[in-house]
Amino acid sequence: GCAWAMAPLVDADPNGSALYDVRRDATRDALFAEGMNTGMTGYEMAIADRKRVLFKRMLERLPRDEEATVVEVGMGTFPNADAYFNAFASFDCALPAAALGSTTLCDARRSELTTTRNLPRLDIVGVDPNDAMEKYARAAFESARAKGTADGRVSNARNTLRVAHGVAEALPLPTSSADAVVCTLTLCSVLDPAAAVAEIRRVLKPGGSFVFVEHVLSEDDDALRAQQVALDGLQAKLADGCHLNRRTLQTITSAGFADYELVERFTLPGFGLISSQVAGIAIN
Repeated sequence: GCAWAMAPLVDADPNGSALYDVRRDATRDALFAEGMNTGMTGYEMAIADRKRVLFKRMLERLPRDEEATVVEVGMGTFPNADAYFNAFASFDCALPAAALGSTTLCDARRSELTTTRNLPRLDIVGVDPNDAMEKYARAAFESARAKGTADGRVSNARNTLRVAHGVAEALPLPTSSADAVVCTLTLCSVLDPAAAVAEIRRVLKPGGSFVFVEHVLSEDDDALRAQQVALDGLQAKLADGCHLNRRTLQTITSAGFADYELVERFTLPGFGLISSQVAGIAIN
């Protein structure tokens, strides 16, 4: 255990759990976790610069206390791990559509600090309904810690990771317990996006940051939007409930947050059905 305070993990709301934490297939979960661990390299490289900007701002907004709690909702394999150790990578190359899943996309890459301020110790809480994700998340955490302490770079080696089973609509955390919440490619697959965002607001402290990066229904490409609508059911069956027709930005901006920063709608060329994206920070 740790000698410093952490946000306690509690039993999730039983009504929310009964509604949203549905029975899962362990074999399918294991296969999906393995696929996410190896198959999203191209996407993470394409989105890296935007994530770096968002995480830099989120980390700057953390309280200047001894410790802070950040909750990763739908943590998955923890692709964001590097950001918490000032070891964020950027990539100086264009990504073709065929790049998805490749581990050797380009040679020109650089590592950049997420932020230059001295960060508090971070109590990172990862919540995911797929228990098979945990081993990959913990490996990503340890890899990020190693990179963050290499070559004398600024880091926070005392950060901790706790992984808890749960769903976005019924988080196992007390009200007003998190300094920040992060969702990246999560709200596409929750059963009730509005309930999930309301639950995120519940666990956030007043003034806390909600960082989001999500793929959404296109609003500026009629042909793509038609494809997304037509293939939504198949996508949900093949990709663990992932929907192509979500209007996630509208869901977030209708949830009653006090303010918004760095919000944008953009297109990732070469990423087909998930190329229409939104990102930003909502302030509780």
